[in-house]
Amino acid sequence: MAIVKTTAPGEDFPGKKNPNKDVPAKAGARPGGVQVRPAPAVNSKTFLQDTITELKRVVWPSQEQRIAGTIVTIGLLIFFSLYIYGLDRLISVVFNSLGLPT
Repeated sequence: MAIVKTTAPGEDFPGKKNPNKDVPAKAGARPGGVQVRPAPAVNSKTFLQDTITELKRVVWPSQEQRIAGTIVTIGLLIFFSLYIYGLDRLISVVFNSLGLPT
């Protein structure tokens, strides 16, 4: 079982004193003493080379897979559009029969 501290540093615990209240934060540290690592330097040339290398590693789908995926996507789009339209019409009919505004 883990115990999680949910109060921010510097806040007093109910009925207890916080021993870290008066401790100044270290340079480069977040509240609570967590060290912050600087972001690595990235230049545009290595970024572009790394991007091209990663794109060459990608296994792209075949034309048959793209066509099948497109057909499934369009079919589901039509199905759910008709489903939502049908629910909307059904709710409108029920509300109108009850005399409620739609």
